[in-house]
Amino acid sequence: MNALQEALIPINKQQIMNAVPQYSQKTIERTLRQLVDAHSVKMSGRSRGTKYQLA
Repeated sequence: MNALQEALIPINKQQIMNAVPQYSQKTIERTLRQLVDAHSVKMSGRSRGTKYQLA
C-alpha cells in the first residue's frame, strides 16, 4: 500500500513488486484484488498494461 501511496501516477504490478521485494507475487496479486474489490484502489487497463492507483 505504501508503494501506491508514494506514487502520484498509476503504477503497474511489476513496479509494486520492485518496491516491496519482501512479498511474493501471489501476495501482491491477492492484496491488489482485495483493495480493488474494496474500492480502495482503482485498476485501469488489462493484462500487462494494468495500472493501479489509490481511489
